Amino acid sequence: MNLVKRKKLKYGSLAIGLTVAVVAFIIILNAVFSALSNHFFWYFDMTSGQIYQLSDNTTKYLDQISGEENDITIYFLTDKDNLNMPVSSSNSISESTLWGMKPIHELALQLDDKYDFISVDYIDLTSEPDKIKSIVGEDAYVTTSFATSYILIVNNTYERNSDGSIINGADGNPIKLTNYKICARSSFYLYDYSTGYVNAFRGDYYFAATLMSLTKVNKPNVYFLSGHGESVGDAGDDTVSSYGNAVALYYLFEEAGCNVRKINLQYDDFDANEENAIVVVYGPKRDITSSSTTTGTNETDKLAAFLEGKGNSMLFFFDSRAVQLTNFEALVKAYCGVTISDSVAKDSGESSVSHDGYSIVGKYQTDSSSIAHKVTDRLASAGMANKVIFTDALPITVSDNSKTDAVMLLPKSAYSEEFGDSAALMTMTSVDNGGKIFVCGSTDFANNIILESDVYSNKNLLFSVLYEMNVGEVPMNIEMKIVRSEGLDRTEQEARAWTLAVSVAMPLVVAIIGTVVYVRRKHS
Repeated sequence: MNLVKRKKLKYGSLAIGLTVAVVAFIIILNAVFSALSNHFFWYFDMTSGQIYQLSDNTTKYLDQISGEENDITIYFLTDKDNLNMPVSSSNSISESTLWGMKPIHELALQLDDKYDFISVDYIDLTSEPDKIKSIVGEDAYVTTSFATSYILIVNNTYERNSDGSIINGADGNPIKLTNYKICARSSFYLYDYSTGYVNAFRGDYYFAATLMSLTKVNKPNVYFLSGHGESVGDAGDDTVSSYGNAVALYYLFEEAGCNVRKINLQYDDFDANEENAIVVVYGPKRDITSSSTTTGTNETDKLAAFLEGKGNSMLFFFDSRAVQLTNFEALVKAYCGVTISDSVAKDSGESSVSHDGYSIVGKYQTDSSSIAHKVTDRLASAGMANKVIFTDALPITVSDNSKTDAVMLLPKSAYSEEFGDSAALMTMTSVDNGGKIFVCGSTDFANNIILESDVYSNKNLLFSVLYEMNVGEVPMNIEMKIVRSEGLDRTEQEARAWTLAVSVAMPLVVAIIGTVVYVRRKHS
């Protein structure tokens, strides 16, 4: 064999060996990197809404939870391998497949990685039905209402006194408590009420709200008043769906960590020792009874007695379509010094968001000396620029500024001689017992469509209101993430950059290496 052939064989073998070594190195590197990325979450979220990325505002709220007092497990009710379906705007909330579980699962894993007191586990509904019963008990409704698209979040903690100290049982050991919540997949998404198609992912917010709710020591009671044609339906039916146009308001209180129920004062009474509770009067069509009523229970006195309880509060939402509510309005006037107008506010100026002028953007309170200023100031300090909208609102006239002032005002372009400069759309009153009374001239302010929208800040304003009612911290500045498609969704400029890197940069590197090898071989 001549010298030339020996050199060709030598370099050919070297080239093959080098190629095999490089390929093997790349395979091993890929396997190691994949394992590390799965463990440490080394991912680039290339979706337009960053739906796979845990937001800083979410962790800001969850950092407040004590890891020493709580042990939280997030259970997915199917095998881990079934949770890889992404979400797109073509998904319908009524679909029975496991679409959209991937973003929820990814956020849960990130929470598991970041917080020692949070873990993720999996339950097979078919093969492990007893495992669910061991967690939530033998309640037939609970154990049969699960589906593979549901998430069960459990917090194991201890029974505590009002000051937070742990209560011991008769045996001297701490009394263990298991709080849990069944979360439907639909709760993690916003969707169009008319079409049912997904609009946005709100997993960050919903995880934060749910975990904060489960770890709250003292949960205030919230009573939705019924029996007067309210949108919440009859008190005998306390299912979520029965709340009708107020179901989003129901969820708002639930997400704030409250115990929600209905009450009909013709048949039921408040607990005599009730503290820091809230009554919600949402769009009554008929009046409450009073001492002047010939028949029935005196509901006015029951509400007045409730307001004597320490820290007890009220929320009134008046419906512009209701008949005159003499006793309701008298109660509000007696406690708040406000009068509800009979005519709906209309604005033909720039503050109107509808062609007919009946949907109005409220004006923020600017007087820093106002007792209600901190409600809207909290929104501004949280960086929320979205507006607060009132539709078909009855203006409110404040006659006693010493204890009541406006949370939201009518814009100047909606003023008329009837209202002057004192008209409001929502007012706040501090009650002697330490509670608050909020009066709003619009039920549409808190209907399902408005509260589930990420366009307006109505929901955040109500969270700020609840903070003043001693409900505690509620996540109110976690943005929803718009869902557009399943695939990668980057800008055209970013797409060009990636294309350039793949089609030019990498071949260029290979060409340079090849040139170096060729030159070295030629001169060897």
